[in-house]
Amino acid sequence: MRLRRLEVERFRGIRQLDWRKIGVTAAIVGPGDSGKSSVLDAIERVLSPRWNLAFDDTDFWMLETTHPIVVRATLTDLPEHFYRDTKFGLYLQGFDEDQGVAVAPTGEAEQPSALVIELTVEASLEPQWNVINSDGEKRTIQARDREALGMLRVGAYVDQHLGWSRGSVLARLTSEGDDGDGDTVGAALANVARQARASLQLDDLGQLASTAKLVEEAGRNIGVNHAAGLSPHLDAGALSVATGALGLHDGAVPVRRAGLGTRRLLTIAMQRESSKEQGITVVDEFEHGLEPHRIRRLLRVLRGKPPEAAATGGQLVLTTHSPTVLSELDPKEIYVARRGSDGVMTVAHLPDAIDFVLKRVPSALLAAKVVVAEGATEEGICLALDEAWTEELSGTSFAYRGVSVVYGHGSNQPANTAKFLIQLGYGAAIFVDSDSNDQAGRAVGATVLRWPGDGDGASSEQRIALDLPLDGLREMIQLAVSSSKSHDAKAVRNAVVAKLRAAGVQATDAEFDPDALADWPLRVDEAAFRAAFGLAAKNSRWFKDRHEGHRLGQLVARHWTALANTPTRKVLEGLREFAHGV
Repeated sequence: MRLRRLEVERFRGIRQLDWRKIGVTAAIVGPGDSGKSSVLDAIERVLSPRWNLAFDDTDFWMLETTHPIVVRATLTDLPEHFYRDTKFGLYLQGFDEDQGVAVAPTGEAEQPSALVIELTVEASLEPQWNVINSDGEKRTIQARDREALGMLRVGAYVDQHLGWSRGSVLARLTSEGDDGDGDTVGAALANVARQARASLQLDDLGQLASTAKLVEEAGRNIGVNHAAGLSPHLDAGALSVATGALGLHDGAVPVRRAGLGTRRLLTIAMQRESSKEQGITVVDEFEHGLEPHRIRRLLRVLRGKPPEAAATGGQLVLTTHSPTVLSELDPKEIYVARRGSDGVMTVAHLPDAIDFVLKRVPSALLAAKVVVAEGATEEGICLALDEAWTEELSGTSFAYRGVSVVYGHGSNQPANTAKFLIQLGYGAAIFVDSDSNDQAGRAVGATVLRWPGDGDGASSEQRIALDLPLDGLREMIQLAVSSSKSHDAKAVRNAVVAKLRAAGVQATDAEFDPDALADWPLRVDEAAFRAAFGLAAKNSRWFKDRHEGHRLGQLVARHWTALANTPTRKVLEGLREFAHGV
């Protein structure tokens, strides 16, 4: 069974939702109170095998019971007997793969069939489940038929599925062979009850028997007579499917006493075994109770990824707040949930264009705001400043504020990434060089942090070299010399002298002694030297990786006060304001 579309109206915090093109694996991410769990609750309720689901006024949007709750699920890949005319064959619709919706059937063999199930709850609080055809005609779908769809909701409480209780996965797995007509579990429990009653030694019950006789005498005194007299015994009715009297044990220990992670894993394993080629497993907080290695293995098993065996064909819908979960998934398997103040909710697919965000910094998809740094240098600067500001502001780091920094891969990619993030509901900023003049136009709605500059513009290295105080500039020269990309002081000297000569400044190698870095700059105009050094740093790529960018950011943090009233300070104050709101 495959859920293709979910429509929700006036259910809890969701006034309206139309989620289409739901993948075989669908992981929902989003901020707290965005409605993620309510989406799973809606799926569970519309496909629930229970006939007596309880609703109350708080299940209605804004507690307005004058309008009904409506949840519709469009399903394909149904159990075989659903296609019979005696079941729902006459109520099947066609399915449009491109639009992700059910349509009127054409009768063509290649058109997929879909079943639309609608749950409605009026002010009476009595739920009604119906199948709807393309003409709007309805037919009731019973709990037993919904049970055949193989939906399992795995939450924090899974103990009910570890016993042979009505509607549990264990009972479903046991009854597989009776084709829905028998009661294997009920018959087994009845036999257990008979054997238990027959083997019970009443003479050994001591105080219980005395208490029973006491009650018998008290009853007789007020006119209650018993044919055979009262005694303690097993109640056959208590050993029933409804009470889950039989449960899985590990030796003599009930499995319900195992850890939460083990219980969740075992429940999911039973569901997959029971569902075979069908079924939908709905898991809230997928990572709950599981160590990272168990998370990774479970995801690979459920999705049929190497080195595990092929997937069984069931569908998996989950919510998560774990980077470990996200790092195991493909972009097409991730959906971002957002809910507006009007209660309209969207669940949007993660675009392939920001695949690198998922692979490099999966935690960014769990953030509220994202800074897209144009290059590794800018990324390193951001991370170093975050460390400095965290110490200054008593631990209020970017992460504390729900802000993540990602490497944007240069060119137009930072703006495009920011654009997609904004469309998905994230706050976004781009931190770019001044020669990226078209970035702001592409990243509509993003905060643009860009170095000022003329001509070819200014890179981070150039801008910082222009604005640092003289002692800071000398430290920057030393960082360049110690960079893994500069080789030695002579290489730095030669690169700077070449840029000075190209700018028409007379300079010789001898004038710049690499052993006297503390004395630089010497015998040339300071502004000309700063420009030449910044350009040499850019072209020689001395700071073009995250480590070197981080060292450069630490240098900026050390000279933060001296950078007051400079373009460097102004741009980076913008970063601070975006991240911290100060």
